[in-house]
Amino acid sequence: MINEEIKRRLYSFGKVIVGFIIGGVLLILFFLLFQSSEKPFAEFYITDFSNPITFIDSSSAEHRDVHAAILIKITGVLDSNASITYGSNRKKYQKVKPTEMMDDGGGYELTKGKINIDDRHDYYQGDTIRILFTPKGCKKGWLRIKTKIY
Repeated sequence: MINEEIKRRLYSFGKVIVGFIIGGVLLILFFLLFQSSEKPFAEFYITDFSNPITFIDSSSAEHRDVHAAILIKITGVLDSNASITYGSNRKKYQKVKPTEMMDDGGGYELTKGKINIDDRHDYYQGDTIRILFTPKGCKKGWLRIKTKIY
């Protein structure tokens, strides 16, 4: 009789332990499925148009060898023309002038008025991107540049 009672209690205890294990595994799977591993956009703000400005986005990419695209969002208002060019930062360990750009990127010619660009381009050059803003007569306004490498 004692043996039967022990067996019944051990069986019940085993069911509780298995329930905890299954519950823990399901909880871990839930967090893994709904966890966002996506990196945020890198954001750069420009309000001083006196000189060209170079930005380096090294935060929006997951660090791996190959990427497929870059998302670029440019919003703002300008009182005259400007340009934004971008390219890889492969020469980051060499002496490169801040206004020198790589030849593996692209660019935008911005005109006076409201700016609203939302674009995507192929990008296979690595985890960082160099962005160069060049004022071409503009003195007032603001720009926000958002980039994301993925």
